[in-house]
Amino acid sequence: MKSILGLLVVGFMCGYKGYTSIAAWTRTQRRLTKALGFTRENPPCAPTFHNGLKILDKTAVERVLTQCVKTVVENRSDLKGCFDTLAIDGKIMRASQKSGAATNHLLSVVSHELGITLTQLRNENS
Repeated sequence: MKSILGLLVVGFMCGYKGYTSIAAWTRTQRRLTKALGFTRENPPCAPTFHNGLKILDKTAVERVLTQCVKTVVENRSDLKGCFDTLAIDGKIMRASQKSGAATNHLLSVVSHELGITLTQLRNENS
């Protein structure tokens, strides 16, 4: 699973927006896939990325990413002032109601100066 996450992160950093485009891109990245520990001739396909993402502990991933952002901010003096103004935005994922799923409410804190979401919370109501 670590290798799949590694490919996803590198793919996102290279500008690919989803697991389908990352899967297509990885077919041209034999050295990278080998360096990340993949041993098969063909790299993971889109369904492999999809299935891997489905089983992730989303709370743990959000916690790790939030801690990563905190660590970067604490160790970079050039980021001072980037958090003087933050935007807080809430959304209700209404499409979930159509399928009979719980209504998801998302609350995000964004730094426009950095162009990143600092943290995001999800609350489900049935």
